[in-house]
Amino acid sequence: IIEGRADEYWVAAEKGLFKYNSQTGDVLKYDQSTGLSGASPLELMMDSEGGIWVSYKGGGVDLIEKQGIYSFDFNVSNFGGPPYIVNDKRIFEDEDGQIWLCTWEGFVILDKTLITSMNLGLDADDWIRDIAIDDDGLFWILSAKGLFKYEPNSQAIFKLDDPPGFPFKEMRFMAAR
Repeated sequence: IIEGRADEYWVAAEKGLFKYNSQTGDVLKYDQSTGLSGASPLELMMDSEGGIWVSYKGGGVDLIEKQGIYSFDFNVSNFGGPPYIVNDKRIFEDEDGQIWLCTWEGFVILDKTLITSMNLGLDADDWIRDIAIDDDGLFWILSAKGLFKYEPNSQAIFKLDDPPGFPFKEMRFMAAR
């Protein structure tokens, strides 16, 4: 569940997406019959312009705006490599308004018109679990195989040494300050 604008709450459910208006009590259901590209939303995020981003298990992302619903399909290989499949991973907006999608093989970065990708050199059995940005603008990336730091200015990615006893395989989320 996320809070949208003007007393609206968005709820992802097994069989669709629901927008609830707490002022009027109205409920609107969004699903494939109303233009969504997937059946079971996994993650929701509201961007800085009020758009609602929705990811689906097995692939695909929608952007819901007042003007309509826009779909981005990552089930086909647009990047010359294996398909970028967005699953139950994170959606993140950086300070430049770009949308970052954590995928099985790296990131897909959207600015609503241009799609680029970034591969962390992960193994086939690795995947991005979470991303956080700190006050210095550094991205902290948690994967099944460790913790990475990404410096946007230099576009450098560093894998941090695994401290003894740090439970990467059990970690799912993180936060940065």
